Amino acid sequence: MDRKVIIAHAAARTREPEPHPCWVCGTPMREIHCKLICPHCGYTRDCSDP
Repeated sequence: MDRKVIIAHAAARTREPEPHPCWVCGTPMREIHCKLICPHCGYTRDCSDP
């Protein structure tokens, strides 16, 4: 396997998941247990929300 391919695969595995943008203001939300909380405007979503 090519060295560049191996490095790309390793980087993809170690990359953090993309943050969920707030539906109100667009700020990346913080994930705490089953809740998503916007640190900017305070909007919250629950894991049961669609």
